[in-house]
Amino acid sequence: MSNLLATIGLITGGAQDLIVPIQTKPITKRKQTRNAVVSLTTTTTTTTHKNSRQFCWITQEDIIRFLLDSISVFSPLPSLSISDLGVINSTHAILSVDYYSSASSAVTAISRAISDNISVAVVDGECDGEEDPRAVLIGEISPMTLACCDESAAAAVATLSAGDLMTYIDGSGPPESLVRVVRNRLEEKGLVGLISLVDSLSGSSGSSSSDEESPAGRTKSYGRSVSSAARMARKSVAIVCNRRSSLMAVMIQAIAHRVSYVWVVDEDGCLVGMVTFVDILKLFRGFLDDQN
Repeated sequence: MSNLLATIGLITGGAQDLIVPIQTKPITKRKQTRNAVVSLTTTTTTTTHKNSRQFCWITQEDIIRFLLDSISVFSPLPSLSISDLGVINSTHAILSVDYYSSASSAVTAISRAISDNISVAVVDGECDGEEDPRAVLIGEISPMTLACCDESAAAAVATLSAGDLMTYIDGSGPPESLVRVVRNRLEEKGLVGLISLVDSLSGSSGSSSSDEESPAGRTKSYGRSVSSAARMARKSVAIVCNRRSSLMAVMIQAIAHRVSYVWVVDEDGCLVGMVTFVDILKLFRGFLDDQN
């Protein structure tokens, strides 16, 4: 249990992932009762480095999965709502950008989202009038999806609105109409270098079916905006829950969609905040501390 607390402490202290050495020497019968961290490593991928030492990579998701496997131990936490538990994080709600604002205005927020392992919310309008500062959640800009894009995404960020950028970097690839918009706006700004880049990448995406049958052709077919890895990633549709959602439901929802956070909205779709894996782990650590 102490090792589990130490592991959670490292994550809540700022680490996104952990590299843990694996004990490979024979274990006596007396030591076969594993501690929490050793049990956790059985579900992760191992790597071997020089001197034949083996390590495993433990992610935040791995720890959440481990806690879910032992969820009954933490009763009554799993059945309580995220609102009652006070686990909704409203400070991350500032990582948002208006749907109609320029995508370039979101660059600072995207940079912070990378370090926090979350995404930037794309919002629109006011919820209940001028006195309500909240806005309707439309979607999100995911740094992970951006990382899967090719260089033409830079041109999209420089020319499109945040809402159009969501569509441009979507896993299914940008519509030709947006590609034309990007090119036209680059011409207006005199960004000749970026125009050549967009044209070359757009041209590679138009390869023939016979070209796509070859390894080189398959690589080029995704060159316009997103790689094949991005096509397997989430789209820009945000994963949401509400204040009354139980902690266990939110954990399962995040795991099912392979994300480390879930946006929280009210009945009108207005953004309330988010629940992150780090917030959840802090809650579990507090519970474990109280038990000791």
